[in-house]
Amino acid sequence: MNEPKITILISTYNRAKYIKECIQSALAQTFSNFLVSVYDDGSTDDTASIIKKFKDDRIKYNYCKENKGVGFAKNQLLQSIETPYACWLDSDDMMHKERLQEQYNKIIEGNYDVVFCQILRFSGQYKSGVGKITSIDVSKYNKKDMIKGGGMAGATAFFKSNLQKFPISEKMIFGREDALWLRTIVASGKTFGYVTKPLYFCRFHSDRLGILKRRRNKIG
Repeated sequence: MNEPKITILISTYNRAKYIKECIQSALAQTFSNFLVSVYDDGSTDDTASIIKKFKDDRIKYNYCKENKGVGFAKNQLLQSIETPYACWLDSDDMMHKERLQEQYNKIIEGNYDVVFCQILRFSGQYKSGVGKITSIDVSKYNKKDMIKGGGMAGATAFFKSNLQKFPISEKMIFGREDALWLRTIVASGKTFGYVTKPLYFCRFHSDRLGILKRRRNKIG
């Protein structure tokens, strides 16, 4: 295998129900030179045993005995990057087999610091092409719009690895740590691009809906 160019970053905690499909979608990429870095934030279910069943040298798995939160886990992943580029993938989600190739092409073409893409949201088991495309085309946004967070989906971010110098907040409770991270990056003057294709598949399930409900109540 040639020298890896991209690291897929997956933080997980008690995702035994979904982690297999998540990693399978990562390994199915048409772009060949990549690594999958999984940081397990102290799972107590079968997440670890499922991950260890993958016999693939491209997977790097780290287990933390103590659950320290998603912000801490993502910071560990950021600091572990050794490739020129990286992207996020939540452990209950999946991605299109051409995600890496499409976003890599875009970031090279425009010499952007970070590239986003559309999201296809689905419930239950994923069926090819079935779901709702929800993201807004942020290519139409200016810097001010992006700092406000309009249309910005942090999980879809494909970025240059030098952005690892921007730490993720470890104080966020309701799952907005990636959005705050990206707002900080854009505010610093970093450039962004967008692929108008649904390359990221976001799974809606009871746990995620519960987080969204608590977030709305917190805001309200």
